[in-house]
Amino acid sequence: MSTTPKDITRIKNVLSAAQSAAVTLAIVVGGIWTLFTFWGLGSINRSQAEQAVIQRDLAQAEVVNVVVSATQNSAPDVAGHFASGEVIIKNDGSVRTTIPFDSRSLRIARRLTDGSYEIVREAPLYAVGGPQTSWGLPPGSTARFSFFEPVPGPGVYLIQFVAQTPDPTEDATYGGRTIVVVR
Repeated sequence: MSTTPKDITRIKNVLSAAQSAAVTLAIVVGGIWTLFTFWGLGSINRSQAEQAVIQRDLAQAEVVNVVVSATQNSAPDVAGHFASGEVIIKNDGSVRTTIPFDSRSLRIARRLTDGSYEIVREAPLYAVGGPQTSWGLPPGSTARFSFFEPVPGPGVYLIQFVAQTPDPTEDATYGGRTIVVVR
């Protein structure tokens, strides 16, 4: 029995139609299986619940902004060089935040000729009553702390505020910094 070109064309058409039917059937079965799986396992409800938890956590997040400003200054009747300025801490979050301070919350580092920095002074932040150990900030509130610190001499100084977050499980800090040139 010999095969003619008409027979080959007919066989190709039949196989092509069978392939199309199989692909269509696979798509329909896959779609039904996907719907059954999502509804059967509760994936949609679980993902909606996870999204609600994430949105709630974001609504109750701590958002702390720190701005440090500094200038060269002098003290009347006191020789030497000084950097003065202000650390402004604002709670832009929706929950009360407590900022813990320590005796090194304000750091002053001098820029060296190789581009690195050497810490020349570490100091606490002061408010009325003396050095602060922590400061509570309700949502939307701002705290301002002024500083007036001696520096060894003329140079470029990095003034930095650093405080650990109150949650011991987090390895994070609040901070801000600026550069001041002392002549």
